[in-house]
Amino acid sequence: MDKALALLMTTMLLLAGCLGTDDTEEDDVNQEENNQNEIIDVIGCDNLTSLTYDANVTVSNESSCLYADVLLSELDRMAVMIGNGLDEDFSWEDNPDAVFSHSMELYENNNYFFESAYISADKYFASEESSEINENGTLDQAFYYMIMQGNEIEYSISNSTHDYTIRMKHTDDYMTALESMLSDDDNQDMGDDSWEDDESWEDDDYNTDIDWEPYYGGYCEWEGNPDDDSDVWSCKEDESDSDWDTWWYYCELHDGDWFCTDDYGQSPDYENSADYDRYLTGNEDDESSMGRQTGMNDDYDDDYYNDDEDEDSESPTASDYTVLITDNEPSLDGNYSEVNLPQIMESGEGYMFSGEVDSEGEILVMELYTNLEYSVVGVKLTDTQNDRYVMFSTIVEAPDIDQTLPYTALPFILIDTSDFDDDSGDNGDDDYHSDIDWEPYYGGYCEWEGNPDDDSDVWSCKEDESDSDWGTWWYYCELHDGDWFCTDDYGQSSDYENSADNDCYLTGDCSDENDSEMSLDDFDVSSWDSANDLQQIVDWFNMNYDYDEDEDMFTVDDFLSFCDADADYVDYYVAECVLGTALSMLDYDEEVSEEMVCYNPNTHVATMDDEDSCSSYVYIENYTIDEGEDICYNIITHEVTGDDNSSCVSYGFYNVTSPSGSGQQCYNNASHSFNDDDENTCTQYAYYENQSWGGTTFTGCYNMGTHTTNSDSKEVCESYAWHNSTVVVDEYCYNTVTHLVNWNSSMAECAGYMYVEDYGATVYTGCYNTMTHMTTDDNQEDCTAYTYVSMDEEPSEEIHYYDNCTDDNGTYECWMDEWDYDNDGEFDESHGFDYSDCTQQSNGSWMCITGHGDDYDDSEDGSGYYCVPFVNYTSEGFSIFNSTNLDSSLCGEPIEEDMVYEFDSNETWTMPAHLIWQDCEDDGTDCETGEIMYDVSTTELWETTHENNYMDCDGAYDNNTSMCTEWIGNVTASDGSAFQISHSEQDLLVFYQYDEPTQSGLVIFVQSDSQNDDMDYEEMFDMLDLNGDGEVNSSEWYDSSNSSDDSMSEEDYDNLLIMIDVFDDDNSGGLNIDEFVNFMENADSMNEDGEMNVDMMFDMFDANDDGQVTASEWSDFFNGTDDESFESYEDIENLVDMLDEDESGGLDIDEFSAFFESVDENEGEDAGERFTALAVYGVMPMGGDLEDYELHLTTCEDADTFADASCEEPAYTAKLSDILMTDEMMILTTDVLFVDTDESGTLTIGDAIMIDSSSLEEDGIFWEDARLYSQEAEAYTDDNPMLPGFTIVVATIAMLGAALIRRD
Repeated sequence: MDKALALLMTTMLLLAGCLGTDDTEEDDVNQEENNQNEIIDVIGCDNLTSLTYDANVTVSNESSCLYADVLLSELDRMAVMIGNGLDEDFSWEDNPDAVFSHSMELYENNNYFFESAYISADKYFASEESSEINENGTLDQAFYYMIMQGNEIEYSISNSTHDYTIRMKHTDDYMTALESMLSDDDNQDMGDDSWEDDESWEDDDYNTDIDWEPYYGGYCEWEGNPDDDSDVWSCKEDESDSDWDTWWYYCELHDGDWFCTDDYGQSPDYENSADYDRYLTGNEDDESSMGRQTGMNDDYDDDYYNDDEDEDSESPTASDYTVLITDNEPSLDGNYSEVNLPQIMESGEGYMFSGEVDSEGEILVMELYTNLEYSVVGVKLTDTQNDRYVMFSTIVEAPDIDQTLPYTALPFILIDTSDFDDDSGDNGDDDYHSDIDWEPYYGGYCEWEGNPDDDSDVWSCKEDESDSDWGTWWYYCELHDGDWFCTDDYGQSSDYENSADNDCYLTGDCSDENDSEMSLDDFDVSSWDSANDLQQIVDWFNMNYDYDEDEDMFTVDDFLSFCDADADYVDYYVAECVLGTALSMLDYDEEVSEEMVCYNPNTHVATMDDEDSCSSYVYIENYTIDEGEDICYNIITHEVTGDDNSSCVSYGFYNVTSPSGSGQQCYNNASHSFNDDDENTCTQYAYYENQSWGGTTFTGCYNMGTHTTNSDSKEVCESYAWHNSTVVVDEYCYNTVTHLVNWNSSMAECAGYMYVEDYGATVYTGCYNTMTHMTTDDNQEDCTAYTYVSMDEEPSEEIHYYDNCTDDNGTYECWMDEWDYDNDGEFDESHGFDYSDCTQQSNGSWMCITGHGDDYDDSEDGSGYYCVPFVNYTSEGFSIFNSTNLDSSLCGEPIEEDMVYEFDSNETWTMPAHLIWQDCEDDGTDCETGEIMYDVSTTELWETTHENNYMDCDGAYDNNTSMCTEWIGNVTASDGSAFQISHSEQDLLVFYQYDEPTQSGLVIFVQSDSQNDDMDYEEMFDMLDLNGDGEVNSSEWYDSSNSSDDSMSEEDYDNLLIMIDVFDDDNSGGLNIDEFVNFMENADSMNEDGEMNVDMMFDMFDANDDGQVTASEWSDFFNGTDDESFESYEDIENLVDMLDEDESGGLDIDEFSAFFESVDENEGEDAGERFTALAVYGVMPMGGDLEDYELHLTTCEDADTFADASCEEPAYTAKLSDILMTDEMMILTTDVLFVDTDESGTLTIGDAIMIDSSSLEEDGIFWEDARLYSQEAEAYTDDNPMLPGFTIVVATIAMLGAALIRRD
């Protein structure tokens, strides 16, 4: 009742005497008034627009009012937080107590899905749970969770294929691990669906039908290349590249990496595609980054619960459904009530506000939950028409890691990067990015012609073998680890019935066998019995052989000659020889392209030997090459058979009567019966045991011609023989072991078989190759002359081929047919050779050698004075040689050994500047003539002589006159009697006489002392010391070198500076006579390339001569040079420490030599050629401790999974920290290296193991498999159950390989 009415009633009672007025009564009245006051004062929200409006409120309190827009705004904020995850600018450092969490629950028709996520500054938790009614009506359940705390991870999964819980330890701190985990999902979702189970490997976005081309760290620009079409993206591997790579219709940019495709077609709208997410989501709805649902329509069912409809569907994500709130306008109806929902509220107590969501006309019932302070903590959307709902909550309880679980090694595997080498181009295309479009059926089923409704010669496939309906058909399918991969790109063929066992999907190569594996079966020839049959081999060879432009094609006769065979006697063995020769020549041609050849300078023959066999020719006398062979020999017919000892002595003579009308018939030597088979059928019987055909196993007698079987035993099945006789034969020779019959053998012949051991042992005298076991006709001198030479270097001899050569008065003139330029029958060009230079080849062409025997021979010229007469040449011509006033007494005389000529500076050179000389044999025949011209201004001497061809001319060659003009040197000193010619090849001291009246003279050649073996260092010192100051510096040496036209290169000059610095003991900047002699004596010990030997280098490095080279001494040596091989003293210190096997603190001569020998062995060799590179691949971004993880090299049996593999004890074990590559020089000295590619100091994805298997094998270490082992976990990384099957690993790496393998 209200207050006024209460007062009125009290007054009336007092007046009626019903109430006393004493003190007690008065107190009671006061108490009643107080009670009435308490009942009447109602404090609350009296605002009619508030959701919490109360009509009974007497005292208004605005803080008690809760408005719909505020609550809906809070709901939207919660939905955005759940859907999008952490803001990009969020900082844990600024918010150490923050917690982000959510859960999502989905339900429809007894199918259930639940996920939760919890993130704080010290813990991460994510879980998923699902139960689904499968097509068989049974319930499939799955559960997974992951916890991260500190540097540990707990991971658990339970589904139809996996059930395990593991604990792992990594090296990262929690916050680093959290950031790497969240970055993998681009912060799109607080959960982590990628870790759900192995299906995340199979049904990821990369296995869509879109073929993406990655540019990791590359650069793409819309219409960036003006040479490309419009409306395209232009891309290149690096922004700094000067040239564009190619163009694409569509490109996206993700974390600095570009991904491009043409599969979406061309559109000008794709100018902004860089910001789209189709690569991540596989969804073409560019307005939604996570492929969000726009309503709880029928697609809800297809997107998650109906796997048969969409094999590529993933688990639903929160962002798929928060859009129902964020993209629509939820409304509240004003009704609310107190609820107790512990699964949503921490205390269980709170309020529920009712409302609805209109999603494109579909009305969803909404229940919005708050705590007692009206903060939104959950929401539920229900589709009442279809009995399904989705519910979100922000309250999640996160458990701690179970410390009782044992450790498991982190999930890493080692993959041989050579399996994914990129040979197809510059775009990083691997095998799976080839032109082959594969369709996967993970866990599916395919059968050859399985669906009767499909065409013949196709594979019929479906998602699961239990499915009643077939999916579609394919021309070609392969089976790998229970998964099928199909394509039509190889075309249709009945041969593909057995393609399930092929490896084209894994290797990316389904081409025919390469040429080196060709066999006679690859040719369409039924029997090799004629030269015409061989033409197929020769035609194939000519198509594949790399001919020179002027080279004739090889013929059948050429190959018959190579095989020492006759065209009238061709059989299978001759054909094998011809094909083998063709294959060898193709391999040889490949070697020639690498410019290496085995050449005999005596016989001028080039062979197909490799380097090893080229050096294996020896001349032997009375040498037993082989021990012969054990043969079955017939002493009557002198024939040899292939029988062994048992069958050789089992021939017997039998009598048999053939059936009436016998002629050519099929006879069984075991059952002694005839049948009606023709010759082809009769010879096609074969016995098979446990042969797999068409999914069944067969044992029995099978005819490969008729494709029929019979019940014959193995003995009978293998005893069919064709009786090729038109007369009745009643006697034959029969072998009781082989069951073979000789119908034409006499009794004596049949009894004449005998087994001979070591028949044909060869005792040989001649030229024999100990590697190829081939013999040649070379004599002893020629046999030892074979040399393996590199054609990269300046060849001393060259090989030329010509169509014809003719005898031209003691020499050969050779030409090519096309050199008859005007077609008049006269050749306009030809080349001349000595008889010994040319040989005619078996195909009629000519091979000629130039350069051999042309080197200057100082053994004869240096033994005496050699005189050549000359006359002056003027514009009027030249006179006749007159020797009247010339002294020829020196000509032919020996040279005094101690003869030293000093030029007279008071005399001048009197020789003419232009002269003609003539040099003849002693009898005046076989004369050569030439001109010499002297350029006073440049001191250059030029000579013009006649040469038969331009190949013999090192200067300017006139094809019309066959005259060659060459520079022969510079005159560096002269007087009235002699001059010195300096040339890059030699220095010559030349005497001369010239009589001006007769204009005749003599040139008297003398070899310069500088060419003598015993070099006069003091004389050379005086020649180089141009300023006469008693020291030779680098400038003087450089000037002297250039004045002789032997120009010193910049590299040579740099090396000279180093050497002078090394031998300049007094640090004067030059070499005095003692230092110079020391330098030259050491130079004598250098190798052919002018490099110091190891002993010399050791002495130079070992400054204190204590027999040890320390890091300090090494550093001091390099500090005195411009060498930049080492970036710091620490690099040198690390190298010395690595090489110091006895830990003495320095390197002795053996340790020092071992290092430089390894450098010499590996010089010029690409590390990729010497090392096997294994890339570290894994499924978690965290790193492993290098002190904990070891490399084990072992050999394992083949298995479908790593955990199932049975492996031997490791042949090699090393901690990763012990083999960590800290310096590039380690490649030269270390057989096994761990390369920390990201320099993280930990074992992470993308790191590499480098193994020099050849060096390990020299130490007796053999291996096939490499594994990583955790000492703390006492387990191998590839045993971690998180790793998927190997096939999926290979496929995934291949698709993502560039990101993994292309780290520098």
